Amino acid sequence: MEVYEEGEQVIYADYVCANCDTPAARKVNGSAGHAHDFHPCPYCDTNIVDVNKLKGYDYNWQAKDDYKMLKHAYRSKGVNPRRENAILRDHGVRWSSMNWLAGWLPSSKTVLDFMHNIFLGIIMHLFMEILFKSYMFSGAGGDNSAKQRFENVINSVRWPSHVTRLPKNLGENQSLKKADEWRRLMTITPVVLWAAWKDADDSIPDTAPPIPPNAKNRPVHVRKCRTLYNAVLLLCAGVRILASRKITMDQAKTGQEFLVQYCRRIKTLRVDLTINHHLSTHFAHFIKLYGPVYGWWLFAFERFNGMLERVNLNGHDGGRMELTLLRHWVRCHLVYEYVLALPPTAHPMEREYVEKIIKTEARSARGGMMTELAIYRSEASTGTQDN
Repeated sequence: MEVYEEGEQVIYADYVCANCDTPAARKVNGSAGHAHDFHPCPYCDTNIVDVNKLKGYDYNWQAKDDYKMLKHAYRSKGVNPRRENAILRDHGVRWSSMNWLAGWLPSSKTVLDFMHNIFLGIIMHLFMEILFKSYMFSGAGGDNSAKQRFENVINSVRWPSHVTRLPKNLGENQSLKKADEWRRLMTITPVVLWAAWKDADDSIPDTAPPIPPNAKNRPVHVRKCRTLYNAVLLLCAGVRILASRKITMDQAKTGQEFLVQYCRRIKTLRVDLTINHHLSTHFAHFIKLYGPVYGWWLFAFERFNGMLERVNLNGHDGGRMELTLLRHWVRCHLVYEYVLALPPTAHPMEREYVEKIIKTEARSARGGMMTELAIYRSEASTGTQDN
């Protein structure tokens, strides 16, 4: 391996799994896309029609065979496009360079990322398609309307300083860009929905809110508040269990069952399901293989991407840009480790030196370094490291 400004070195490496969002995962392992008619799921034989039926959530599917996938992937290598498309249609796989790696299994070692599937997939679908788009927060009633109560409760939440905050006008601007925002919203969803939908007796009525007379698209699914609330509780409980830092297989199966019951429940309410809903039925399998999702979800990687995007580059090639990124990465994490390891009895000169580094980096990075160190200090004081 050639290293910039260094001699050739022998590098020993291994891999555990391929972890990325759904479209990228399909390109990495060579499986069919998530909208494929016959093979939208790389983990089982469910087809695209069954994704939107109760049949896709009854555990009667058959798991994909990794070795059969490898066999057909090798048969797809170097053939003409017509033959390649035929293999993709019949077996849901094409050739991938990952197949050269010893021990590579295209289905078992391509994990389903929890962050993209749950927070940017199912939770976003719940709010955007089932709640917001279907007029579940009526503006009738002024300051006491469901819409205003929904926004008031969210605005009244006091979050820790290092936690992503929700926008103040979520009742009007009904969109969130970051997975961490959907994650925080899911955390308080049971309380928010109860406060928005409750009646004078503090109970949620099993009635549907009025649809505005000028509504362009009238929803077709069942809109009864209490019925939807009971389904949402299943989702929140399932996500809370599966996202735990420590989890047993019995707990994983329980959380998985909550997700499946949520999907089945909203399907009976005539809600259209997506491929993300079906894919979520496979999380218990990956927890068994790789442990708690907290250890392999992509929050940390997305955060690291954001850190590297903020580095000022001159765009020079020949390895200079990569070297700049690497130096910034090493410097940030050396300071990170130093702050976390600094004991209470540290000499004032040590603390002064750390502060000097922080202020210098904060000026050059326009506050980015200061924000990161604020997070690090919060983690150091609590003894936790939240990704």
